[in-house]
Amino acid sequence: MSMKLRELIREVRQCKSASAERAVIAKELANIRTAIKRKDQLEYRHRNVAKLMYCDMLGYPTHFGQMEVLKLLASKPFVEKRLGYLALMQLLDENTEVLMLATQSLKQDMCHENPFIVGLSLCAMGNIASTDISRDLARELEKLLKHSNPYIRKKALCTAIRVINRVPEMCDEYFKCAVATLEDSGQGHGPTVAAVQLLYSICVKRSKHCKKLRKYSTHIIGRLSSLLRSSYDPDHDIGGVTDPFLQVYLLKLLRLISQGDKKLSDDVDSTLAQIATNTESNKNPGNSILYECVRTIMSIEKQSSLHVLAINILGRFLVNRDNNVRYVALNALCNAVHSNTDAIQRHRNTIVECLKDADLTIRKRALDLIYALTNKKNIKSLARDLLNFLTISNTTTSWEEIVEQKEDDSKDKKKKGKKSKRKKERIIIEEPKHDANGKPIFINASSLSAGELEFRQELASKICMVVERYAPNRKWHIDTIIQVMATTTSTGFNREQEVISNLFILISNTPNLQNYCTFKLYECIGKLQLNSDPIRQITAWLIGEYGDKLMDSSECAEANDELNKDKKINDDEDEVSTNNNPHHTIENMTMDIGPFETKTTDEIITMLKYIVKHDKSSESTKGFALTALLKIRHKYESVNIDKDDKIESILEQFKNDRQIEVQQRSVEFLSLFENTDQTARQKILKPMPVPPISKLFDSHASKSNLHESKSDGDDSSSEESTETEEEPDEDSSEEEPSSEDDESSEEESGSDSDSSTTKKRKRKKKKQKEKEKERAKAKARKKKEEQRERDRENQQKPNEKKPPKKKSRKKSKKDPVVPMLAGPDDMEPSNGINNIAPSNGNGNHASNNNKKNGNTDNQQEQPNLIDFGGGGGGLDLLGGGANNNNGNAPSGGGGGMDLLGGILDGLGGSQQQQTSVQQPPSNMDPLGDLLASPQSVSSPQSVSPQSNANKPSPFEAYNSNGICATFNFAPTGGQGVCRVLAVFHNSNSYEITDFSFMIAVPKYIKLQFK
Repeated sequence: MSMKLRELIREVRQCKSASAERAVIAKELANIRTAIKRKDQLEYRHRNVAKLMYCDMLGYPTHFGQMEVLKLLASKPFVEKRLGYLALMQLLDENTEVLMLATQSLKQDMCHENPFIVGLSLCAMGNIASTDISRDLARELEKLLKHSNPYIRKKALCTAIRVINRVPEMCDEYFKCAVATLEDSGQGHGPTVAAVQLLYSICVKRSKHCKKLRKYSTHIIGRLSSLLRSSYDPDHDIGGVTDPFLQVYLLKLLRLISQGDKKLSDDVDSTLAQIATNTESNKNPGNSILYECVRTIMSIEKQSSLHVLAINILGRFLVNRDNNVRYVALNALCNAVHSNTDAIQRHRNTIVECLKDADLTIRKRALDLIYALTNKKNIKSLARDLLNFLTISNTTTSWEEIVEQKEDDSKDKKKKGKKSKRKKERIIIEEPKHDANGKPIFINASSLSAGELEFRQELASKICMVVERYAPNRKWHIDTIIQVMATTTSTGFNREQEVISNLFILISNTPNLQNYCTFKLYECIGKLQLNSDPIRQITAWLIGEYGDKLMDSSECAEANDELNKDKKINDDEDEVSTNNNPHHTIENMTMDIGPFETKTTDEIITMLKYIVKHDKSSESTKGFALTALLKIRHKYESVNIDKDDKIESILEQFKNDRQIEVQQRSVEFLSLFENTDQTARQKILKPMPVPPISKLFDSHASKSNLHESKSDGDDSSSEESTETEEEPDEDSSEEEPSSEDDESSEEESGSDSDSSTTKKRKRKKKKQKEKEKERAKAKARKKKEEQRERDRENQQKPNEKKPPKKKSRKKSKKDPVVPMLAGPDDMEPSNGINNIAPSNGNGNHASNNNKKNGNTDNQQEQPNLIDFGGGGGGLDLLGGGANNNNGNAPSGGGGGMDLLGGILDGLGGSQQQQTSVQQPPSNMDPLGDLLASPQSVSSPQSVSPQSNANKPSPFEAYNSNGICATFNFAPTGGQGVCRVLAVFHNSNSYEITDFSFMIAVPKYIKLQFK
């Protein structure tokens, strides 16, 4: 006899190693297998199944006991049946094949007299029912949805949610039962909650039920109002809130059905306002209801007062001490920032304070929200706050140490016996440390976790993005980017190379700031000794391009004037913030860098040598420094300054560098001076062309747009292209200036908030949709008219002339599909059909057919296919090959073969009679002749009436490489029907395994294969 479950658990816990545990489990599983086979152990079946469940929890295989679980389901005692259903839900899933055997047991228990046994079967069906079981038991479940017992009805409604996910066609039947439960005011809490959840799932699954459910919106609103007015209910009261679960589910259902319905939105306004004002936010149940109420307000039609109320509720959430509440508030604000920008701007200071939270996820969401809130009005203040926080985070200890220190303090207080209340945790950061020279000590990136390092890099990247997007002037733009680079000396930031390239473009297009930038970047390395690779790279580039300004006293004076202007502005703006902010000096460390002094050539070369030999300089930075050395030597070569040997010695040191780019530059630069004269070097080393500033602002504009605006732009561009193809005289001339006006208006109103731009985009998108609908209707009408015209032409006799068309049909964008016969891979094209070229009359027929069907004559030769015409195209079944303008068919090259001409030859008589065939009129339709009735075949193209009665002769379409394709044509008695029998013969000694036959016909011809 096997041991009891309690004894097995005790032995497993006493094991001191994993191998001992495996030995105990393996021994017990072997005993269970033996007990299953013995008939005298049936009374211990429930015990064995319980131990199998325990072994399954530990991760050991128990599939051999699945049949024992099914046997327990069929037992009569309630205890064994309950254990059997529990094991069924744990040991099996919906993909297990054995689960189908439980269908009958589930069906019988769903009809049992004991409501608890019915509840067991419904619970198991709601957890692991497969698609087949759901379909088989759907009708029995529908009966239980109308059961008088609320316990069974609640279980059935919850089970129906899984059934509609597996069998969506049952939504209509279950919808009626759920609505009936919702309308019955006497229903208890359980059935009502289950019915609301079922209705929500049905509406999500099939949106058409949302319109049906709007008729019963009064019941939903009435339930919400009654819950607000109800008194204390001890059964469903949580934290002083009456039935918060039901309120949340009702609000979710209202949010789903009220979208797009203005009338229902007006009816819900008063109820939502009562919920938002009367619900307390002291505990989580009230916060959950308020959050769901805010989501409902944001989804209904625009109501300014309610939206402001919802934003204020989220603002209160931001100061909550619970991290989860703050996170959901930030997430909701991020979703609503583009439609309620002005209301969210009032809580900007609170959002900025969330950047100092100890939770990394909250800081990330706050950063995303601040990035979305930034515009031209608040760029300076927000950039100042972000720079301040970036400086603090990169010069102080990590957030983890601060949190650990707070936790240790709280533990000490608890040990002393003091009652510690949970207070709002905010990080208070002390003033960072400085070295002996007063330079701030930046933290080491290796001491940060991966998440913290990623957040700091993303923060610096976001600052650069908003500065490039909304900078009020170029000088402020350059100073802020330099400050970001100065504060990220150890951590770095994303988009470094992109930011550096944009700064190159900006400085190149701003001549009045080139001297200021050159002196400032030089002093960032010389005085501040910043260990920033982007700053070293920009400094090397500036020295190479504008190094002569460093030795000019007038340029130095102008740079000092720009620096003094900046200092005055900063002193006026920061008089208040300096006293309250201990990090002000660090934040403005790149501002207090002057005064500037002129440099000598020796100092410039020493600076470049420092940059190129710095151990943290990247390969690109060293390349910039070597190029700057080359330009410095060339610029002052004519002056008698003995610096050539010093520059050459620096270049000589990198001739054997391990970095290929650096080695290549040094070798090439040395050989450049050895093998060229000054005139050649003057052309080679002339100043770089200034890139247009429009590229920089175009890239900023494209980044500022959202993904929706990008897709809208793509749609509008595609619509404009189609309009210019169809109506070039009207739409193209009207839309282009309007688009230019929109762009100019957007640039002029850049200082406005983001809400105005989103409104413009919505209006523009709405107009584009209306235009698109009008064009679609016009195209549909045009297609109908063309189809009617083609039908009339097909019904006319061949000798009648067709009325001239007012407009030529639009050429199809795609090339016509030419049917071809694909043979073995090693076959080569040959002139196998030269002996069956069509006659002159057939050539004219093919030409007319091409004009009618709109086929083009630019069909390209397709590779890996047999060439039926001997090189120049494949088999042209409907005249899709090259047109023969003079009426003569090709004799082996220059286009595909006109098979339609051969068909008409067969209809007109034998090949000997083709020479006497009269020339048909130019407006004759050969396909009409082919598909017409036998009486209509007698047309003027034949010599005598007897020729049309002859049966068409077989047509040899292809005969080469041992493959012969013959088409037999037999017009039937039905009007417009022709049978084509294709016979293929292989005379080769090998078997063809890769063979395909393709045929294409116009849209107005129906093709059937038999």
